[in-house]
Amino acid sequence: IPADAQHYDLGIEVAAAEPFLDRSKTGHSSILVHPADLHQSPIDKSEEYTKAKEAIFFNTDTADAPWTVIKSDCKKRARLNAMRYTLHKLPYANKNLEYIGPLDPLLVGRAYVVYERGEQPAL
Repeated sequence: IPADAQHYDLGIEVAAAEPFLDRSKTGHSSILVHPADLHQSPIDKSEEYTKAKEAIFFNTDTADAPWTVIKSDCKKRARLNAMRYTLHKLPYANKNLEYIGPLDPLLVGRAYVVYERGEQPAL
């Protein structure tokens, strides 16, 4: 790996199981959510997933290699903010921050700052 290489850790924060189930019943996500997916998904293990995720962030989020979390309850906003984050961080000629736009602080931040409502940061 070249000495001037840059590395970014991005964590995409997925909605909790309950909102996922609600969306799957409305028909809006019928193309994306198949009954087999619900059977095979870790929805029933969301508490275990949350604990494991918090442990990963707690044990690997450092000043030298920080995690940046992007909440993805709204996929469009999450994708835009992931692209904006990357464009803000990468050095390139003629960078125009006005064109890139600001990051949404409600969706993007360090792992210990951005977490789902009801979750507690790992201590």
